[in-house]
Amino acid sequence: MGVGSSGDADADAERARREVERREWDAQFMACLSLLLPESMLLREGTMVATSNRTGMMMMSNTYTDDWVDTGLRLDKPLLDVGCAYGLNVMHAVRRGARVVGIDYEDRHLTVAAQAIKDVLAARNTQNTAMFSAFEFKHGRLPSQLPPSDTPDGRYASVLVSEVIHFLTCDELKQSLRDIRNLLVTHGTMYITAIGHGALGFFESEDAKRRVAEKVAQKRNSCGAVEWQLSELRAFHVEQCPSVSVDSTRPHTGKEPIGPDRWQTFDAPTLSRAVADAGFRILKASEDENPSYSGFHTQDDSVAKEFGLPCHVAIVAEAIPP
Repeated sequence: MGVGSSGDADADAERARREVERREWDAQFMACLSLLLPESMLLREGTMVATSNRTGMMMMSNTYTDDWVDTGLRLDKPLLDVGCAYGLNVMHAVRRGARVVGIDYEDRHLTVAAQAIKDVLAARNTQNTAMFSAFEFKHGRLPSQLPPSDTPDGRYASVLVSEVIHFLTCDELKQSLRDIRNLLVTHGTMYITAIGHGALGFFESEDAKRRVAEKVAQKRNSCGAVEWQLSELRAFHVEQCPSVSVDSTRPHTGKEPIGPDRWQTFDAPTLSRAVADAGFRILKASEDENPSYSGFHTQDDSVAKEFGLPCHVAIVAEAIPP
């Protein structure tokens, strides 16, 4: 076996080890979270949790979580998780020794997140007491409500933005990307996962799929995204879309989820351009790796294959000097 092959095998083994470790912590976090939330909010056998504001779901962690934490440890700077929900990714940063701030505009999430992380650390008999003070949760949202870090320059090593930007307007997205760039150290990284056009594939009819494809082809905003009003999504019978229903078989409040009044969906080339325009260098742009929805989007693969529409988009970008 050559040196290159040995190195690849070692890297694969390390990724596999990390995946096993991350899943073990995921499971324990979800177990602790289940004691803090109503049972009806725990979806798909505890692998997803409905958000308190009824606009979406928190999924299991993903490989980008590891990369995000790696950057913070390498640069010895704090991390920022935007739209942290119940704090799963924050917990992973803490257990690996990073300092991290999680923000969300739903205060209920922040209260539960802080308690869940403390419960996980206690359950694992954590001896490193510094971990209990390595994280902080703050009220905030995109755009323009991002807190600076506690370092002298107020900057972060890396920012994670997982399944958040589809709630923004085009102008809000542009401002948000600039805000994030201004909070990153030079060569710091941003990880974005976003809803792709094909994620609107929870449709009951082929006609609905064709109408989605036609709109994607004809109506883009200045960000290159496609905007959807909630009335359109309801008309398409998007039964499992987070903005319409958390889970059609297990409603968690007895009320219809209110959801946002709009979405915007993306593909990798157009989102990459918006990110680059905000002062980033694109390191990776991918479609349908589904890092945040592993094992969840099998039912919408058909719309992506039939019409060439990505279900999810992921961007890794580096902040470049102004």
